[in-house]
Amino acid sequence: EELDPRAVEAAKWVDKEIRKLIEQIKRLGAAGPSGKTEVKYGHLFVETDNIFEALSGTLKTAKKYKVVDYPGELLYQGASDNVDIVLLKDSHDGIKVGRRRKRSFVNTGNAKIKGFNQGTAQNNKCHACSKTVYPNERA
Repeated sequence: EELDPRAVEAAKWVDKEIRKLIEQIKRLGAAGPSGKTEVKYGHLFVETDNIFEALSGTLKTAKKYKVVDYPGELLYQGASDNVDIVLLKDSHDGIKVGRRRKRSFVNTGNAKIKGFNQGTAQNNKCHACSKTVYPNERA
């Protein structure tokens, strides 16, 4: 089955962002006690403010793919300025897209309104609570 093209494009964009992040950490960081490149979040944030739209989100995704490591889940400007970000990999293998399948959003006319009985316009009942639902109340 063919993958959703939007998911493929999103994966390409994330992959590109992670590769940019690796290059910036290499450029701004220095070898830490473990021998791996490290950089403080505050320094990275200030130096890359015109490069990344969402540095914290990019770091979170890079951590998920074991490209970087840092304590905690999410880093915040100001509060996390002294947190060390450790570069674990010098390259990135890429994002794998396997969950999103291409869907057809064409309405065949057989779609039912979820949660409502099919009946007359004056007597529609909610499946969840059995109250009458009037046409102007439909979402």
